[in-house]
This record gives sequence, C-alpha cells and structure tokens, in this order.
Amino acid sequence: MLSNDLIQIKNSYMARKDQVVLPYSPLTHEVVRVLSKRGYVGEVKVVSPDSEKGRKEGALTSTRKNILVELLYTQGVRHLNELRFLSKPGRKIYSRASKLRKVRQGFGDLIISTSQGIMSGNEARRRHVGGEVICEVF
Repeated sequence: MLSNDLIQIKNSYMARKDQVVLPYSPLTHEVVRVLSKRGYVGEVKVVSPDSEKGRKEGALTSTRKNILVELLYTQGVRHLNELRFLSKPGRKIYSRASKLRKVRQGFGDLIISTSQGIMSGNEARRRHVGGEVICEVF
C-alpha cells in the first residue's frame, strides 16, 4: 500500500537510516522514482529474489521483488522533511493543471497521478494535465 511505503521512507529518514527496503508495487515504484528525480531520495533499485545485489544488500526478506531506496543527507540534514497525504481512501482530491498550487512557496512538490502517469506538480503544470493529488513533500 502506497501510504505505508511512503511513511516507511519518512520514518527511516527520522531514524537516520541509510536505505529502506519496500515491497514492490508498480505504483510505489513510480512515486519513489519521482521522489528520486526531484532529489528527495537517492538511487532507487528493484531487486529480485535471485539477484546477487539483493542478497548482498540484505534487501530480500521474502521471495517477492523489493524496492531498495537510498536515503540522502547533506551535512546530517535529511532531504525529505515532511510528507502529507492529501488524497485518502475516503476522500480523493482532484485538481486541474491550472489549479495546482505551489508547496511552500516552490520549495516543496506535489505528487500527482495523471492520465500520463505519476509526476510532480511542476511537470503536470508544464504538460497541462491534472489528476489526483496524492501527497505533498518538502
């Protein structure tokens, strides 16, 4: 579930861990890939049960694929400070491209699920597509 995976990343940052292992799902992989592209997390790797890399990193806890996410720090300061979910199972939030707002005067990002895939709010505004607003990060 996406919310559990993203909260696990946030909690791992707060615990000063170097990496976090998440169970694989296509939605989680795309959202984490956008976070990596925007600089909130480091390298994102999908490790399979039979890969040497997965065994060496200790990332394999089951026979399923996992996502290995590197966490970034600059002089001890974490790159992801806060993560808030806007759409929840009981209340989905949708927005047009023209109504997408900036987060923290442009220092944060929105993560949007659009018809063209998962993307940041800036990219959605640039492409003129709206969609479900998943969360905001800063």
